[in-house]
Amino acid sequence: MKREKVAVALVLVLVAIAAVPAVRSARALGSFGAWSAPRNLGAGVNTLAIDGCPFIVKGDDTLYFASNRAGGLGGLDLYVTYKADDGSWSAPLNLGGSINTPGNEFCPMVSTDGHSLYFVSNRPGGVGGDDLYVAHRQQAGDDTGWEDVTNLGVVNSPANDFTPTILGDDGTGHAVLYFSSNRPGGVGGVDIYQSQRGDDGTFGAATLVPELSTAKDDERPNVRHDGKELFFDSNRDGSAGYDLWVSTRDDATRPWSAPTQVPGVNSNGVEGRPTISWDGATLYFMSNRAGGFGTQDIYVSTREMARGSS
Repeated sequence: MKREKVAVALVLVLVAIAAVPAVRSARALGSFGAWSAPRNLGAGVNTLAIDGCPFIVKGDDTLYFASNRAGGLGGLDLYVTYKADDGSWSAPLNLGGSINTPGNEFCPMVSTDGHSLYFVSNRPGGVGGDDLYVAHRQQAGDDTGWEDVTNLGVVNSPANDFTPTILGDDGTGHAVLYFSSNRPGGVGGVDIYQSQRGDDGTFGAATLVPELSTAKDDERPNVRHDGKELFFDSNRDGSAGYDLWVSTRDDATRPWSAPTQVPGVNSNGVEGRPTISWDGATLYFMSNRAGGFGTQDIYVSTREMARGSS
């Protein structure tokens, strides 16, 4: 697949901008109600520029995202915003020169313990076009303290590899990294892959996740912390442009179900990079739907626990 196609699905106009034992689930699969109508996060977060690739941390109070807004260090930079008690979001903070470069940095993901930041970059010195990287910090919550940026190595390919999400990312056990790639050997333009972390702490060679991949583009996966839901975006048959899709399973040792569209959140435009909150009740994503502030904005939808669930 041409790189231009990857980029347009991600940011619309800018180029190139994964079974393990699960931790205890707060809510059982199938115990939620319908998704609410998506709501734009507002001008405090979104701008006239491209704002997307959101990732929400445990606690639902810190949101990382990518933007090419004025004042950054490159094409796309990583930013963070914090939610106040009244539900408003703080002015976004650029993660600075320890993370951002004159190139593109996007698709952030922070580990559950708050000490590791996984992201994508096309900076010089990588394996391919877009590669997966990780940075660390000594103090969780210190978004000025990121350091030691490292390429994930064998996971990456000469093609584009992007959008990391990790199941079992608390630093213990054999975690699984899911991501998307347009590398040769897949079944479509962009497919979903997985890589398992070994005893030495490094991720091994990636393998295709066939039940999530089609002849079209299937990309930007995000797995719920208990491993029972995985959200992604795709232009597979049945989509209006790029839509949000979801796959489920009864436990984290089983294959994924046939994906279905996330009901009530898609538009005639492009929806991408969904990220699900720890409790499974809130979904953030990016979209270029009509009525936004800029080229692409960040939106949120919520769902409630179904009556009679516990």
